[in-house]
Amino acid sequence: MAVFFTVLLSIGMSALGYFTHYFSRGHLVYGTEKLIDASLENLVPLFKDDASGDKEILSGAGTGGKLVVLLDGAGTVLGGNLRRLPDEAAPLTEGTVLFKDAERNADYAAKIHTYDDGRRLFVAVDITDMMENYRFMQRLSLLGILLMVVVILTSFMISTFVVSRTARIARTAKNIMDTGNLSQRIEIDSHWDDLSTMSMVLNALLSRIEDLVEGVQKVSDNIAHDLRTPLTRLRNHLEVLRKSEVIAMSPEASERCDRLLAEADHLLATFNALLRIARIEAGKQTHNFQDVHLQKLLHDVVELYEPLAEEKGINILCDFMPVTLYADRDLLFQAFANVIDNAIKYSPASGQIDITLSQKDNVRIVTISDRGIGISKADKEKVFDRFYRAEASRHTSGSGLGLSLVLAVADLHKARIDLLDNTPGLSFQITF
Repeated sequence: MAVFFTVLLSIGMSALGYFTHYFSRGHLVYGTEKLIDASLENLVPLFKDDASGDKEILSGAGTGGKLVVLLDGAGTVLGGNLRRLPDEAAPLTEGTVLFKDAERNADYAAKIHTYDDGRRLFVAVDITDMMENYRFMQRLSLLGILLMVVVILTSFMISTFVVSRTARIARTAKNIMDTGNLSQRIEIDSHWDDLSTMSMVLNALLSRIEDLVEGVQKVSDNIAHDLRTPLTRLRNHLEVLRKSEVIAMSPEASERCDRLLAEADHLLATFNALLRIARIEAGKQTHNFQDVHLQKLLHDVVELYEPLAEEKGINILCDFMPVTLYADRDLLFQAFANVIDNAIKYSPASGQIDITLSQKDNVRIVTISDRGIGISKADKEKVFDRFYRAEASRHTSGSGLGLSLVLAVADLHKARIDLLDNTPGLSFQITF
């Protein structure tokens, strides 16, 4: 961006310099030509029929700042107020030259008119004032160009400084989002500019956020210790009670104990899922990442759920390419397990589930397709919300946290999730 604006300013500077030069030179040429042509128009007829040239006329013609010389065909001076033609002259336009007369310390522009008999009339007019104006405009143009160069260099340095500082802030923010490491800070190497002040404020904000997140994590750990442990004890007591002789003798009491155990298991599962999602989203640590063979991982998940699928008569078909991904194996296992569990849960008896793993270039795609009830278009935008359950799935067991965990794992691995219609059923596609 800094280079782009520098180029724009350079183009503007070049255009301004060219316009100033063109305008000032054009003004000089126009004024000079007009002045010389007017003098020639008056002087040429005076010597048209005079073979030798009237010296009185010649001397009178050379007034008002004009230099007039009449020459014969051989170049001999016949008369005038200039002893000889100037030795050095610079062309202004075709037929017009510029020269400096040291004796008079003046600038002149001259033209030569040739008569039919070979005589030549040299007429020069004083353009000292116009040349001074021209030189002033040239100096002004040069000064403007120099100032523009200073502006461009200053703008480039400021732009480079600003871009480097904003890039540093963006890079640090991206690293924090990618790694979840809130201990990172923006590097500050100056204290005089606004961006450094903003960096210091952002660093203070990051410190505050880090303290808050650590506080939340401590609270989560305390909850895990203070609530999960009592729930586990409660479940264990219920299980002991369920096995007691008094409960065993009463079918109604046994049924109630079974329902209480199921509710305790559901609470523990929900509680553990919430804690796991919170830790994934808050931490986003990649220290457990390693090269994972996705085809082996998926085989393990399918092997775990095959008995459950066989109970419903569901056939699981697999088509896996050998694919390696740098990832957290345990989190991926849990995510794929949740998706396959949903596919089995919502598939009809004697149904079929297709699981494919493919790779093209550096893109890996896992697709899990079932022929179940599917997900409506309106629900596709909500199924990843915590505790959300579509109307069609409310009659089945679950906490509404399974897909929330899948989304958290996908975000950690920078993966994209697409919910596609399988007509009937759903194709759950994860792209890494």
